[in-house]
Amino acid sequence: MSPADARRLQKTRLRNELRARRRALDVPLRQHAAEALCARLMAVPHFFAARHIAAYWAHGAELSVAGALYEKVSQGAQVYLPRVNASDRLDFVDAGGLDGLQPGAFGIMEPEGPACDLSRIEIFLVPGLGFDPRGHRLGSGRAYYDRALAGVTHALLIGVGYDWQLIDEELPEEAHDRPMDIIATPKRWHVPAQASSLHTSKE
Repeated sequence: MSPADARRLQKTRLRNELRARRRALDVPLRQHAAEALCARLMAVPHFFAARHIAAYWAHGAELSVAGALYEKVSQGAQVYLPRVNASDRLDFVDAGGLDGLQPGAFGIMEPEGPACDLSRIEIFLVPGLGFDPRGHRLGSGRAYYDRALAGVTHALLIGVGYDWQLIDEELPEEAHDRPMDIIATPKRWHVPAQASSLHTSKE
């Protein structure tokens, strides 16, 4: 078996395991985790002060960040959500007051309007199936976020997941992978070693 095949098998195994565990979460547990995570995010000065934040709208059993997004909108910040475009890539679109979202690709709620200039975004909240201690992310396998964030070097990337989604096992690396600067869970705020010198002041 080639190294590439071994990496694919490892990722497939992990995706299946983590998806199954996420699907098994009951609604009260999801809600409690979402409330704890949003409180944690809002307590971080850099997040609290940010005026332009790109995030995601939770689908299925994904950990919701909606509470923090509504808080940011109430502060007068602009929140941008992803939309799959005609080229099968992610655009980030100003979501306004978060009340005009429509079902889009894969049934995920999306905003309408023009794509924004990514250079204005200060923080990206990025969902994932799993994250390792180095900040590497396991996504759905379609590489939407890896492609969208490939040229982003100015913004803080915060991977978001349940506590158990920060796994001990090192994820296999691909050339296109974009590591996170921080992993945020309901109980943890993990800064990977390679990012600590860059972002300690932003915690």
